[in-house]
Amino acid sequence: MKSAAGDHVLTTLPRVPARGGNPDEDDYFLSFSTDGQYIGLVQTFQTGGSESTAADQVRRASDGSLAYSTSDVTMGVWASQPSRLFYRDSLGAIKRWDPSTGQSDLLAIHWIRPKSSPDGRWIAYYFRSSSGIGGIGFYSVQGNSISNTSPPGRTGVRFLNNNLVWYQGERPCTDADHCGLGGANVLTDQTFIYDIGGAAESPSRLTSVLDAWPHVG
Repeated sequence: MKSAAGDHVLTTLPRVPARGGNPDEDDYFLSFSTDGQYIGLVQTFQTGGSESTAADQVRRASDGSLAYSTSDVTMGVWASQPSRLFYRDSLGAIKRWDPSTGQSDLLAIHWIRPKSSPDGRWIAYYFRSSSGIGGIGFYSVQGNSISNTSPPGRTGVRFLNNNLVWYQGERPCTDADHCGLGGANVLTDQTFIYDIGGAAESPSRLTSVLDAWPHVG
């Protein structure tokens, strides 16, 4: 952690073991909460620690002290106001860490690369269907419910504001694409904007989106 006083080491994690990776399961999420009160770490590469060296932990931004730790979870994201940390286990069970009540179990959603809306009311995510093609889903933080866009063949979701999201088209890989091992899908040149409130998708002129500002609104 870096402050006006300089760098401050919060903890030292175990070494990363030699192994392959799975983009649907492996992730390294390290981020301040949207209210700036906590630092969340949710990752799958460094394993074997516990408590202050646990693979997944929450620390207080004020002094770096440990607020919570767990293990064997992935795909973390901060959402809600005040901030709560959401993540899932390998079976797809979503869990939520709350500063007051600790961890609780929510719906079964095998989400990948979740992103929160600026106001913390929605979490958008990628999911892989039984056919292997991807889709975009939305989790309502307040309602503890989910909805999906249609049709499938979408990936890379990013929020533009509290109600609009951007994402890119994808299609199954063919022999002509030379995807190699594990190449299930390839990106298309189509991009889209989806209106959550209106449940409507339209073509987008944006070729890519890295981020949108502000994050709190």
